[in-house]
Amino acid sequence: GALFATWLETDGSLWLRRVSPEFAADEPTALAPAGAATTRCYPQLALVRDFAGEKTTAQFAAVYTGAGKTPALHTLLVTVPEGELREAGKTCECETTPELPDGHAIRGAITAVEKDALRVRLDEAPGVFAAGARDFRADASVLAAARAGRKFIGRAERRDGVWWIFDVRLIAGAVEPGETR
Repeated sequence: GALFATWLETDGSLWLRRVSPEFAADEPTALAPAGAATTRCYPQLALVRDFAGEKTTAQFAAVYTGAGKTPALHTLLVTVPEGELREAGKTCECETTPELPDGHAIRGAITAVEKDALRVRLDEAPGVFAAGARDFRADASVLAAARAGRKFIGRAERRDGVWWIFDVRLIAGAVEPGETR
């Protein structure tokens, strides 16, 4: 449920900030000092290991282009101690538990809310879904909270040959062109 954002400052420093599911931002953390990165490129993140509940950590790779006469890619392995954040009183209320079924993380935009399904336009989920339109069955609580035109993150799972969507979280401020909140 938490989001992580990276950005480059004009001085060439690379920063990271965690944003809770309630969209509260933690203090930023410097990943690379001033002058380390070129400001002509965008840093990229890739999940290496997700949280697994309790006091586990997540890891992701941060990649950026270094500054200099011959710019090169620089890679950082970033560890995020979600368990420590929960102990400090900050909770994402999104830890994995043994009761949760397996599934696949998905991201996209809701295009229609039907009687028992959501029609979405997905971003690619490598190895699971190609980018494009798809229908997912959904339970009543997901359907009640869903809004056409809103971007989301969620979890998809195949049950008895049918794809279901769970844990849908609307992305704050993300509305498709031509739509209203």
